[in-house]
Amino acid sequence: MARVLAIVDRPPDDADWKGAAAWKLIHSLSESQHEVRVVTTLSPQSVVLSHPRMTVTQPVGNWQAIGMPRLMQAIWSYQPEIIHTFALKPSGLWPALSVWPYLTGLSKVLPRARRWSSFFEAADFSPKDAAFPWQAGSYGITVAAGSMRESLRAHFQGSVETLPLDLDVPGLPAPLESGPFALIPAAVSRWADPLRDLKRLAEFLTARRELSAVIVGGWGDLSASQRKQGWTVLAGVMAQVRLVEAWNLNQLVAQAGRAQCLWLECFNTASWPHTVGLELARLLGKEAVSLSGPPTPRPEGSAANFLSRLYTQP
Repeated sequence: MARVLAIVDRPPDDADWKGAAAWKLIHSLSESQHEVRVVTTLSPQSVVLSHPRMTVTQPVGNWQAIGMPRLMQAIWSYQPEIIHTFALKPSGLWPALSVWPYLTGLSKVLPRARRWSSFFEAADFSPKDAAFPWQAGSYGITVAAGSMRESLRAHFQGSVETLPLDLDVPGLPAPLESGPFALIPAAVSRWADPLRDLKRLAEFLTARRELSAVIVGGWGDLSASQRKQGWTVLAGVMAQVRLVEAWNLNQLVAQAGRAQCLWLECFNTASWPHTVGLELARLLGKEAVSLSGPPTPRPEGSAANFLSRLYTQP
């Protein structure tokens, strides 16, 4: 099995679920017999997952270049065979004074270490981000949805693989309230075109009067005037709309088990909420109301086993 250096800067319980998916995958690599050292900007005490073959270290608190000596020591002393970044936040900060140009140089003195990068939506792979040269120089990339491949091809010519999603289905929680509902997994501010999509939602609820719509995260960061405009659009179906706070991934999966359907027409097909929504619909046998049609087949097996095969390919 491989010596894997995992790099991640998202907390395990972040509001947009990428951290939860990343840490679950890192933990499952340890369970698949890999030796894993996690380099993170987070406090190790904030990571509740543990495993005898997984070590969590925090050599730096951010990606500023001043922390490069400590980060380099952490990587060099481990001598990894695989260096894998998981869902790094596209900060766009410190483009000239970040660790990433130096790490790209460090990789040249670690010739045995193959670099992989994992993304959950295309927006995370941005040419404007400081980490872009490091990620673009990877041996391969994994994505959460096949629809992301084409959007990444303009910037990356290496191997691009669609990774299985490991979503656990916990026991069903108490219902939000009585009555069937359509679940919308992310806030209105994250929709592709909020005003247009609110009109679509109004049309959907007009045609499906038996359903209410639960919008996870509510309006998000829309301004007061935008919210007022949104309520005007929803005036005819206002009684059918419920706004709830943002949920973590476990809460989302659990409530999706109670939903009548998942309404996904508001999301770009390469977005992370759309990907998670389609996978939940497939996993739970729910109706998915999406402009992209039914879920596309995913690779069989667990994500960790899939990555293990990628790590050993010639």
